[in-house]
Amino acid sequence: MGLRGTLNQKKSASIIGAITLIVLAGAYMAYTQWPTGPLKITKAYYTVDDGKTWFADSVYRVAPYEYNGQTAVRAMVYTYDHGSKTFCPFLQRYNTETKKKLDDAVAKATQDGKPLSSVDLFGSPEITHGTEVKLPGPGHQWVSSMDVANASKVFAAAQSPDGSDIDTAIP
Repeated sequence: MGLRGTLNQKKSASIIGAITLIVLAGAYMAYTQWPTGPLKITKAYYTVDDGKTWFADSVYRVAPYEYNGQTAVRAMVYTYDHGSKTFCPFLQRYNTETKKKLDDAVAKATQDGKPLSSVDLFGSPEITHGTEVKLPGPGHQWVSSMDVANASKVFAAAQSPDGSDIDTAIP
């Protein structure tokens, strides 16, 4: 008697076996696909030389800020060539009004003894609307990230130095 005949004779065992396989497959998928929680990003890259070089500092620094006597802005750093090389395709900073709001919120959190991660403004749309971007290097102007026409030109020009695909952003 073949497998089909055995399964027809022992229907309850067949059903239990099928349900067991389905539960195991579901458990495996849940285990491998379940989110591990939010990333705990603590560092970001900044530059004082218009994107030629960059350094890591707290992700809660409100750019532009003074760093060793120079003005630092956020360097958006990406990888290319399958993650083996890095580059900075554009820079980011906050406009004056947004920077003041963030500086005040950071000062209050510090004064209250709260962690800077408690400052809700960092991820808010209001703050996102107050960012400015520009291409690295001299001769490029800062534009509001909400100025779709000009900001999209900055993002569109963000290409790896060798023209290959960009892999990932590095926090």
